[in-house]
Amino acid sequence: MTIPAPSRSRLRTRRILVGALLATGTAAAVLPAGPASAAVPSPTSTSASATSPTTISVQWDAGAGGDEPTYYRIIVDNVTTAASDAVSVFASASDRSYTGIAARPSTAYTIQVCADDEVSEACGPVVNVTTPAPPTPT
Repeated sequence: MTIPAPSRSRLRTRRILVGALLATGTAAAVLPAGPASAAVPSPTSTSASATSPTTISVQWDAGAGGDEPTYYRIIVDNVTTAASDAVSVFASASDRSYTGIAARPSTAYTIQVCADDEVSEACGPVVNVTTPAPPTPT
């Protein structure tokens, strides 16, 4: 299941206006509002494999503690080319794998899985995978 990334407006830091009436007048300060509970935990045990010359699959475990993620973001970066062309694909909070990431033959990639909710993001370790060369015609 693929889900869209949340809008930027939902990710903005909320602010609280704190005011106190003093004998001499009103003093106010704007303070950032912290999350109501712990941040999402980082995914663990991330692994990636090339299931064909043009396809990558990724597996991970949910981190322990903290809030439940709203979704997972999988960052895929082609490290064979000099230019960074990282892309993100998204998986639902209940998923622990993603199959079918489009890739190029004979290419090295880094993969990182991040757990996201409306106020925080926590990323697991970066793993490497290289797709094989396509089969030679006989």
